[in-house]
Amino acid sequence: GHDLPDLNVLQPESIQVILSDIQNQIKVKQESLSIRGVEIAKKQQEEFFVGTMKLDKKVKKMTIREFNLKHMTKPDGNGNDSSSGCILEALKAMMLNSAPYTS
Repeated sequence: GHDLPDLNVLQPESIQVILSDIQNQIKVKQESLSIRGVEIAKKQQEEFFVGTMKLDKKVKKMTIREFNLKHMTKPDGNGNDSSSGCILEALKAMMLNSAPYTS
């Protein structure tokens, strides 16, 4: 930002000009952040798509129930199975650990 002059000695018109300038700067920053957000979301979608291409065909053909039983449950030490977290985290780990384009 820029240093503001002493507002006590300015005319009301001058204060309006300063406020308008600040509002324009904020608008430009908001537009820039909005564009950046869209770019980041698109990049994440592309990376997720490429990542899913790397998943083993057996995993791709699983039902949600089969996937959950195999990859989302762990013994809790008391003879019971418990959910081990987020499905997206499990898929992400599988994508990162798989060889590219295996079938």
